[in-house]
Amino acid sequence: MELNPGDHSFQQAPPFQNWRSLRGKLAVVALLILICSFYLGHVRAYDFVSDDTFITLRYAENLAEGHGLVFNHNDRIEGFSSPLWTIVLSAAHGVGLDLLPTSRILGTVIGLVALVLLYLLVSAASDHEVHPLIAGIAPLALASNGSFACWAASGMETMLYTALLVVSFLAAFSGRLRLATLSTMALILTRPESAIAVAVLGLFLLLRHREYGWKRIALWGIASCGTAVALFASRYLYYGQWLPNTFYAKTGGGLEAIGRGFVYLRQYAADHEGLVLMSLPLIYAAIAGNAKQRCLALSPRQACGWAP
Repeated sequence: MELNPGDHSFQQAPPFQNWRSLRGKLAVVALLILICSFYLGHVRAYDFVSDDTFITLRYAENLAEGHGLVFNHNDRIEGFSSPLWTIVLSAAHGVGLDLLPTSRILGTVIGLVALVLLYLLVSAASDHEVHPLIAGIAPLALASNGSFACWAASGMETMLYTALLVVSFLAAFSGRLRLATLSTMALILTRPESAIAVAVLGLFLLLRHREYGWKRIALWGIASCGTAVALFASRYLYYGQWLPNTFYAKTGGGLEAIGRGFVYLRQYAADHEGLVLMSLPLIYAAIAGNAKQRCLALSPRQACGWAP
């Protein structure tokens, strides 16, 4: 039997077309369910609660009860690490929720969201279509990370920071600067080290100004800087210090803090040898990747979606 050259019914299907079908979409959903199930089992295996969580909960309770952002009444010291997370928990206390289980459940759920967002980020960071199984490697690696699973149900803001970090890059890479602006503002209010991610993301936007437009980039920058300025100003006006008390308590100031930071990084790498191996593809992306991949590779902790 001869095939008619004009008959397109026998043409080869485009790459990954099957994954766009209903069966393919269900397979992707099944893959993400497996990854998320593994993550939940990993979180349950640790079942860890941080001591610092109870500090944050105390601040949240006092704020909800009208005593202000203080640990002890009439004693203005900023002893928490995340203003946004504290405010979220304060709202939860205001509606009568038990804060400890609420903070743990909320953190675990946000961790699930972060895994799905990371799956989408892999595709958004590539110039060509990524096979779903390849895209699933990143969230699987993150779900396998002991620290990520350990801190998910700790009651701390780690998962909130992770999700906001991923969605900021995802929104920017997808051209949704309005969403990127909102998530970046929230990121700044979540953790102080967000300045690293914001700087890297800002550099990426400047390098791609022809694609995004100067006006949209300027609005993103004004909103991000304005949030940081408002945070520092409100901290100084309320607590009388430009930096949180946790900075002075943990670093002690001076150049010795830098040395302690390298010691901490070495100990962390020793406990997570896999992250050292994972840095190899980041190095490759920094050299041979596209602009989006280089943006992620410039900040390895942001690229893997978690910050200790």
